[in-house]
Amino acid sequence: LTTYSKSINSTTSETVSEVTSKITNKIISEITSEITSETTSDNTSEIISEITSKATSEATSEAT
Repeated sequence: LTTYSKSINSTTSETVSEVTSKITNKIISEITSEITSETTSDNTSEIISEITSKATSEATSEAT
């Protein structure tokens, strides 16, 4: 997540929520196919929720 946030947050004008959204969407799009092939839809929601939480923390620490 650090790598994503640093590459995305190269412009300081971006807000935490913008960075978080970009990080989260990028990660979700990269792993969704792997998740869905191995888990149920309930599990997928849990995993995406966890990723969103981690991305928020990461973006917050990058932006401050």
